[in-house]
Amino acid sequence: AAEIVFPLSTDTMSVIYPIPTWDERTYDKKMFNDASEHIAIAFAALNGALIISIIVVMLVYKDHTAVKASSPLFVVLSLSGLLMLNFGMLTWVLENNAATCALRPWLLGVGFTLFLAPIAVKLWRIKTIFDTIN
Repeated sequence: AAEIVFPLSTDTMSVIYPIPTWDERTYDKKMFNDASEHIAIAFAALNGALIISIIVVMLVYKDHTAVKASSPLFVVLSLSGLLMLNFGMLTWVLENNAATCALRPWLLGVGFTLFLAPIAVKLWRIKTIFDTIN
């Protein structure tokens, strides 16, 4: 027997709202059923593959003159931050639970920091080099 709850203004309304029992409350999670989720996953997979391939190229050719000039450690750190940001975006497609809710701020915050900190350090190094020349 379901309990019947009346709205606040029962004197003006004739509608009653039955409360469903716990057995009647079902959640049909249809993960990865929407086209936008498919696009987000495909985009994240493509970005992840591209970032990982650039990291591999940087590590394989770390002794090349052009790669040495780009400070490969800082580039790999920045790319690692981009990879974390990429995986952080994927947590929005997954089901909400304790793990995804805990991972979102960490992946996005640490990824953003890992992406921008090496760039800021490289800019500071370039500034100090040009300041000493002048």
